[in-house]
Amino acid sequence: MFDVDNKTAEVVNHLFRCLVAIKPAFKQAWPTEEEFMNTKKEWIIAFKQENISSLNLIKVGLDKIRISESCFIPSPGEFIALCEPDPEQLGLPSLSQAYKEACETSHPCSGKKCSHEVIRYARNATGSHFLSSESASVTKPVFEDNYKIAIKLFLDGKIMDQLESPKKGVHEYQEYVGKLKSDIMIGFKPKGTQILSFDEWKLVG
Repeated sequence: MFDVDNKTAEVVNHLFRCLVAIKPAFKQAWPTEEEFMNTKKEWIIAFKQENISSLNLIKVGLDKIRISESCFIPSPGEFIALCEPDPEQLGLPSLSQAYKEACETSHPCSGKKCSHEVIRYARNATGSHFLSSESASVTKPVFEDNYKIAIKLFLDGKIMDQLESPKKGVHEYQEYVGKLKSDIMIGFKPKGTQILSFDEWKLVG
């Protein structure tokens, strides 16, 4: 037995509707209703383990499935791997470019800022001192993992641009909301991006 997360279940249900429409061999994968439902349960477990509970996260995988020549249903692991987009697909710098920028902005005297909040998030998660004091062979793999996590958070509609702000007043909160709404309107952030309440925003540190 496992606890069914409603958001994850909704995402899997939507995904399965799409898979049935896209893949003509779905009946070979699920010849009976019982097998179909059991498979759904396993996919929900897999998605929960990978923290996939947003339609934004599966859109990338579905786009790849639609142009695939295979008529067969992928396994949960195969589909989850397809959901990992290249940064360039989202208008983000490549891994190499992002790593270079993170290293450059890690030096206190550089005076430079990250061009995108996803890079800043990954840089902070990796550690500015770590990036500026260790070799690339040591720091780049760590940054790469954190960059992938940051991209996933961005796709999932999590907010990261307020994490570094020490200001917690109403005026700053209004600026945050205004900027976020503007970013959503121009497509800089996914339309489903969550706008934190004032109380939630104050707790982010």
